[in-house]
Amino acid sequence: MSKTWYNLTTAQNSVSIDILDEIGVWGINASQFINEIKEAGDVSDINIAINSPGGSVFDGLAIYNYLKSHKAQVNVEVLGLAASAASVITMAGDTIRMPEDAFLMIHAPYTGVQGDAEEMRKTADVLDKIQESLVNIYVERTGMEYSAVAEMVEEETWLNGVTAMELGFADEVTDQAIAALAKGFEKNFKSVPQALTGKKIDISNISTIRDFEKVLRDSGLSRKDATALASKKVDIQRDIESKPEVDISAFNSLLDALASSQLK
Repeated sequence: MSKTWYNLTTAQNSVSIDILDEIGVWGINASQFINEIKEAGDVSDINIAINSPGGSVFDGLAIYNYLKSHKAQVNVEVLGLAASAASVITMAGDTIRMPEDAFLMIHAPYTGVQGDAEEMRKTADVLDKIQESLVNIYVERTGMEYSAVAEMVEEETWLNGVTAMELGFADEVTDQAIAALAKGFEKNFKSVPQALTGKKIDISNISTIRDFEKVLRDSGLSRKDATALASKKVDIQRDIESKPEVDISAFNSLLDALASSQLK
């Protein structure tokens, strides 16, 4: 049996698809994926379960556009991770569900290229156009400002289920446990949250506000949110020094929630 990055099964009036690997590998592209859905005939529901580190952005865009144009109800569930091209496919869902501790990751497209300076410039122009398309897809789904989403894409942003729902990337947070993630997937990305690597975050060496900000980033917050929260901590400390009666219990509760089981 040949390898594939998805499994498709049909039932009466529905198609169920599991995307559990890197999109576009083993010579199986979006055309084959789409053709299998077409062969299922006139269905009313397309149910997609995703646990993928991404893959070919062109295949991801082709699948997204096909699913968006399909008349069936498209239901997407993120089992553990929907990163890069997998996050694009996720955005095609009429409904999107995620466990609280699952992650959705968006980032700028990248590629490898050989050639002279002119060839490099052409490739950079293509990447810029692809990135614009990706940002527009996320903006359409979330209703966020283009500039805000563009910044998230530039930074490589990881969103857990709760944050994804708050920002409009998902509709529902479930209490289902996340699926196991593929080993070694983190090598493809710049800032994988510690929650996904299985490593504990060491807070014993925090001595500066920058150290504190790094711990927040490692807990899965975006750089913007981590910086804002770290700055808020400084403001609260100043209030405490001038106003001993200030109640900081709510802030401490927030830090405890961020720490959860990831800190040691």
